[in-house]
Amino acid sequence: MKKILGMLIVVVLVQMTCLSLALADTAKKGGPMPAVASCLLGPRIGLEMNEGSSIRTEEWINAFLFPIIPFEALDKNGMKGCLTSCCICPRAGLELKERKIRTLEWMQLVPVVGLVTRAMIVAETYQGKTMTEIEKAENLKK
Repeated sequence: MKKILGMLIVVVLVQMTCLSLALADTAKKGGPMPAVASCLLGPRIGLEMNEGSSIRTEEWINAFLFPIIPFEALDKNGMKGCLTSCCICPRAGLELKERKIRTLEWMQLVPVVGLVTRAMIVAETYQGKTMTEIEKAENLKK
């Protein structure tokens, strides 16, 4: 039991360190900071960091303490938004009325394939792509 608790504490500390680095450099487009946020918090977060938006307080709380965003998405977009927020990405659930869900985000639900698609999204984020560019290219606007 002590080993499991110790490992859990180490994992949380590593995640907190990586995500605090993501806050340090939000003005720069692309690079490791948005990629880390996209990997650990959700695929759209890093893409929108490339546009200049920062990580919301609710997303930090959602990542480490209690899932608040699904309840926000439930109020804003109904049950579809809540399930999307839980299963795919917190921001996808909140933006469900404005944007469609990307094919790469849907593919994250498939075991093993989800790891590859997450890596592809992180690579896009690292290269500096923004959610607006992807929205235009993939016709995600509702």
